Amino acid sequence: MANQDAGKAAVASDQAGIAKVLADIDAGIVEARAKGDTAKLAELEAGRRLVTAVGVPGANVGVTDKIADEIEASARSGKLKVNTGIKALDAKGSEAPKNPRLVLYKLQTKAYKLSFLLVPMSLPWLWLVFLWKRGVGVYDHAIFALYSISFMSLLFIAGSLALTANVVTEAFWVPLLLAPSLHMFVSLRGAYGLGVFSADWRTVYLSIAAAFTLSLYLLILIVAGVFD
Repeated sequence: MANQDAGKAAVASDQAGIAKVLADIDAGIVEARAKGDTAKLAELEAGRRLVTAVGVPGANVGVTDKIADEIEASARSGKLKVNTGIKALDAKGSEAPKNPRLVLYKLQTKAYKLSFLLVPMSLPWLWLVFLWKRGVGVYDHAIFALYSISFMSLLFIAGSLALTANVVTEAFWVPLLLAPSLHMFVSLRGAYGLGVFSADWRTVYLSIAAAFTLSLYLLILIVAGVFD
């Protein structure tokens, strides 16, 4: 009986959280319609469909749903706190984990808007590693960065779909995680005409650089999404 009561309470909490997310989105839709902002309206309507599709308690519970539930439970119990040293930011940031699905929606909408930052953030690393190579300019680096980021985006989409489908097998994730380095090695050899050794050490260097760049991008994304 206790387990049933706990389950009912959890479902009620989920329903309340989903209702709040939908209410916030609906308010934004009304405001966007009043302003005639068709782009914003399209984003909000797409977000509402997403929340409605993945936010049904007890249906198709995947890895992302479990993570969202754990974050919400930790935030509401006080275990998860935000401490930036600035009270206004702390107050806003502390509310975000209590509604992780809304935060996820905000992050998704911000991600593609801010994705253009990845190219200028990647160029200094490429320029530095090819500083002494003749016949290679910023334009070449920009094309290489766009090509690489496009491939990584496809991998990210594949990983996101796998998480949604609750795919956790090593046979899928190991090749997916190894693909970026292999792709970069092959791309470096083809784009810059490098030998095996030259492409090899540059792959290691650029993989580390990509990790730093992605971390900085995610930090910007979180700040823009959570504290928006």
